[in-house]
Amino acid sequence: MRKFFGGLVAIALLTNAAPLLAGAPQAHNSAKTADASVVDAAQAGDANAQWQLGVLIDEGKYPGTLDQAINLFRKSAAQKNTDAIASLAVMYANGRGVPQDYAAAMRYYQLAARLGNAHALEGLGVLYANGQGVPADEKEAVAYWLVAAAAGDSSAMSLLNEKLTSIDPKSNAMLYDRANQIADAYGILPRNASSPTALGN
Repeated sequence: MRKFFGGLVAIALLTNAAPLLAGAPQAHNSAKTADASVVDAAQAGDANAQWQLGVLIDEGKYPGTLDQAINLFRKSAAQKNTDAIASLAVMYANGRGVPQDYAAAMRYYQLAARLGNAHALEGLGVLYANGQGVPADEKEAVAYWLVAAAAGDSSAMSLLNEKLTSIDPKSNAMLYDRANQIADAYGILPRNASSPTALGN
């Protein structure tokens, strides 16, 4: 097992969040309005544009229905756009435009995470934190957020800042071991890492 996380890594992760997260991509993070080029590209089948337009429709920043947003996410996801796959997970987790289905949300998050999407790992942590479709497990959630934050997800970093202070420091070693297992299972490297030892011991 590759070892990315240890006591010094977690401290560095939490104290150096700004440089770590500079330019980190996020699901549902797009332009305020759709310009003609995004609409045209989405209609031409561009996966990223389809995802962006779906987000804009979902957020009410472009005319359309939730069915249209879901359809755009599905088209983009079929082209392996991980942001669209993660967006489908969000829609199922929240029951937006589709029936609420935590098992489907879990499957979509896992698929996006396997394809390298850090935000999907954050979403998996949220499912564990809230006990949505899985038994509630705060430590499992924190382990997922450690991996997601190291891979560049700012939402996971915010959640870590809230939760790590309430976790017993004696359990940190187990959290790091679990985070390493998750990183291995999904093939996730810390953001800007060129080798498995970039953040490891």
